[in-house]
Amino acid sequence: MTKTDYPPLHMVLDHGRLVSSSAYEQERLDSYPNGTPFTVKITSERGGRTMRRWWLVLGLAVRQCQTPWKTAEQASQAIKLATGYVKVKKSPTGEMVEYPKSLSELDEPELERAFEAMVSVLSRITGVDVLTLTKEASADEAKGP
Repeated sequence: MTKTDYPPLHMVLDHGRLVSSSAYEQERLDSYPNGTPFTVKITSERGGRTMRRWWLVLGLAVRQCQTPWKTAEQASQAIKLATGYVKVKKSPTGEMVEYPKSLSELDEPELERAFEAMVSVLSRITGVDVLTLTKEASADEAKGP
């Protein structure tokens, strides 16, 4: 396995400097000689915990409940449309069209509100107490990969 086959490094900004977020990242960085130049693409994990919780709950609902969707992605798109988390654009014919907004565009408080609204819709559609799914999802999340 080459160094390019490893997963990306997760770093944390600390007083204007990127530092490793775990011993694994530090070990990976230490494997390079001092002065090695890097090209870094900065991305941040927005809404990390809430986003993970949404996908876990949604995945459990699609696998375990009667839903009109085959995948969690289909479910997420439909539920975002149902809850009004949409963007509006004009089509080439001049018609206004709504399409689902990316959850990564939401700040943390807005994402929490979206999560609550989407879970409510999911609960109505499945007829399942989504709090139960949320607890199961939290237990699954705690287990890790």
